[in-house]
Amino acid sequence: MQFLVLRQPLRARLALPLPWAVLGQLKVLLLEGVTLQQLQPDRVLLPELEQLELHRCSLHCRSCLLQLAASTKLTHLRVDFATDFQLSNSDDADCCQLLLQHLQHLVKLKLVCRAVPITTTSMQHISDMQHLQHLELSADFNSISCGPLPTSITRLALRGNNGRAPAELPPAVLQQLSNLQQLELQQCRVLDTALGGVPPLQHLNLSSCTLSAEAVNSPKGLTRLQSLDMLDTNLEVGQPQQLSALTASRHLRRLHIVSAGSAPLLPGMVRHMFPAASRQPLLRRLELRSGVGRECVGTEDLAAIARSCPRLCALILTRAVLPNTDLSCLKQLTACGSLKLEGAAITDHVAAVGIAQLTRLETLSLRSCRLTPMGLAALTTPKRLTSLTVTSPQRGGLNLQLSGRNVSGCVWSEASQRAVVSDQCIVNFILCIAEYCASVPLLALTAGIG
Repeated sequence: MQFLVLRQPLRARLALPLPWAVLGQLKVLLLEGVTLQQLQPDRVLLPELEQLELHRCSLHCRSCLLQLAASTKLTHLRVDFATDFQLSNSDDADCCQLLLQHLQHLVKLKLVCRAVPITTTSMQHISDMQHLQHLELSADFNSISCGPLPTSITRLALRGNNGRAPAELPPAVLQQLSNLQQLELQQCRVLDTALGGVPPLQHLNLSSCTLSAEAVNSPKGLTRLQSLDMLDTNLEVGQPQQLSALTASRHLRRLHIVSAGSAPLLPGMVRHMFPAASRQPLLRRLELRSGVGRECVGTEDLAAIARSCPRLCALILTRAVLPNTDLSCLKQLTACGSLKLEGAAITDHVAAVGIAQLTRLETLSLRSCRLTPMGLAALTTPKRLTSLTVTSPQRGGLNLQLSGRNVSGCVWSEASQRAVVSDQCIVNFILCIAEYCASVPLLALTAGIG
């Protein structure tokens, strides 16, 4: 046996006797909700173990943890010292520190330190791991100080404790990381001094972080950025122009900004992310989400997106479009295959002039829109469409969800059943139907008005 996973129900905490004698060749061990009694002292239980993960476990003493992780071949370690992680002896609060002291050969390390505090000494042990490549650490950084982390790290994820004020990163943590490619910071207060030594990154996550004015004005290491995630990121600046400094990389492929909480996107910020002289030739996915009543994308903002992102394949604007925004410039996004919009600005005119011109469209979601059957009939134009969702907040409004190869035909059928009986509407509607039928071989149309 080389792979073993044991998961107990959330509140079971059963003490399972493990046959260590027959597990000598085990390479991967994952324990969740398991109680481990005192193990055999002075013995390496799993000499071939390469990966160890512990979640919600109860250990008799710190020696249990040290024995499990004693293998010299251990390269991947994940321990969740969460609120329900239990040690029988109260004097074992330093078990994290003792554990890290003997693991200088780790390649991947993830520690969630809530019940067991991380100390300055523990951080120093991590700094001594010269083979470490991936480090994920959830802890309270306000009470510790440490030197630079190992230069071998390529992926670094630091998360402050949930429910508390953002933890201010020690400036030395991000220094000298010459091989760093992916940086994830959550619930941290990021200063310019913290970002000062970061090399050119490929991926950056600043979710639930607070960025000082200096960090936004002069970000270093973002010139080759490929993806940027900002979930409720708080900018300590008053001018929307400051956001453009974070999105200036011409290598950007994915941009994800969610501002549903206490850090809303202000009107005008989006257009400053895509100034007139800038281009994002590689940007493929753009997602902007805002809170209810905090719409921020207007006509100029959408025009800036269409102008600067000619190869955009996916555009998602959730609760972000202002009610009177002109969306007709969507027709410029000729490479778009996935479009998700929400808001009262989605009208029949937008469907006919903007959305219907996107010939490569495969996925379309229009929520809280103001489409009538006329606008719905216009959506038969994109022939590649395989998924369509339309919802309306109005009583008796359009609400449908279609998927499959013949979405266009289903849309035509749905629109014909909902058409309003008026002379002009029927004439225009028949023209839409005729245009659709002309594109489908061997399909005859018979219509009568009476």
